[in-house]
Amino acid sequence: LEAPEEVILNLNELAQGQKFMAVNSFAYSDDNALLAYSSDVNGHRDYDFHLKNLATKEEIKTPLGKVADLEWAADNKTMFFVT
Repeated sequence: LEAPEEVILNLNELAQGQKFMAVNSFAYSDDNALLAYSSDVNGHRDYDFHLKNLATKEEIKTPLGKVADLEWAADNKTMFFVT
């Protein structure tokens, strides 16, 4: 049996009410519990950081703002990012 398809990040949903939507970086934690990604809503490559709990499907609030690129460390807690 195949597992049912699961939408992890719905760009159409994220784009609602926006004139522009793009996702730049997209990275899962090694344990697949969290998804970190950056999105731009103005077309100027001003990417905002987002962190999503994949079990609850909810975004986790963080103090990070603009990021250009991101990557997880193997401990599932540490993130490296470029602003």
